[in-house]
Amino acid sequence: LAGTHVDLYWYGRDAARARDILTAADEAVERLGDEMGVPIERRVRVYVYNSQRDMRPALSSRSESYDDRVLTLGVAVDEYTLLLLGTHRDVLRTAAHELSHIVVGIATDNPYTDLPRWLDEGLAMYAEGELPDDNRDALENAIAADRVLSIRSMTSYSGQASEVDLFYGQAHSIVSYLLDTFGRAKLHELLDAFTEGMRQEDALLRVYGFGLDELDDRWRA
Repeated sequence: LAGTHVDLYWYGRDAARARDILTAADEAVERLGDEMGVPIERRVRVYVYNSQRDMRPALSSRSESYDDRVLTLGVAVDEYTLLLLGTHRDVLRTAAHELSHIVVGIATDNPYTDLPRWLDEGLAMYAEGELPDDNRDALENAIAADRVLSIRSMTSYSGQASEVDLFYGQAHSIVSYLLDTFGRAKLHELLDAFTEGMRQEDALLRVYGFGLDELDDRWRA
């Protein structure tokens, strides 16, 4: 199936499901362009598998025990190709989330620095649409208990499994705050700064006039 930005490859009899995935993928790319100013210049290929068994030969193996324990819902195998487990209940969110990583990765590619995790995952969560209940609950509970994560600590992933839902919920909230308060153009300028290889402190100072700690204070307020 060919969409506006995405070519979807699928098999089996569930054509309606395939069309739903294509629609979600195209909408995610549109959202990244329209709401966040992150355009994509080439079409993205999405390959949809009907079972974990069918998908496994296409994935890079980590170890037999890891592959047996972990269910991979979606993975980008190169800068324009996404593999999806099409039968999982969260496939539409997974498609939007992983496409964000692809599109933003293309837009900010440089040989010097990667995007901080809070921004990369915040954009991906924003691309999904509404925040899932698990992430919203984790964020609201952390706010009520005054135990939200510092944004500085979110530059990389948390090693605590108990903080995963909070990490993603908070990343979504931070990106939403930047968009709602300062607008799309400023966020696009921030991504441009990262494309130049700037560190997050310098990029924030240039675009917004304040650094990471003040962003933390403003977002918390």
